[in-house]
Amino acid sequence: MNALLEVSDYTQPVDGFLNKLSFGGMMLLIGMLAVFSVLIIIWAFLAAFSRLSQRKKSVKPAPKQEAKPETYHKNTADEQELIAVLTAAVYAAESESNGLKFRVVSFRKK
Repeated sequence: MNALLEVSDYTQPVDGFLNKLSFGGMMLLIGMLAVFSVLIIIWAFLAAFSRLSQRKKSVKPAPKQEAKPETYHKNTADEQELIAVLTAAVYAAESESNGLKFRVVSFRKK
């Protein structure tokens, strides 16, 4: 730990293998410390902003509406009317075109 606290002159060349290794290790630790401290600061800002946005959303509660159960009734009169309209459209298209035949294969009501 004392090696990290001692003041070094970084402008002078480093001699010896162990000195180079310790200098490289110190630079590695300083660089990693700088990068991770910036990442932690960014993470703290993002966490604070997400909490603020959640707080603003919870302040204004939306009015609750009762959910109505939807019932799907097949209305046969509407289906018969739809079939009649489609058939009339096919016959009208056949009468306007010369010899061109149309055939309804299937249809779906959306």
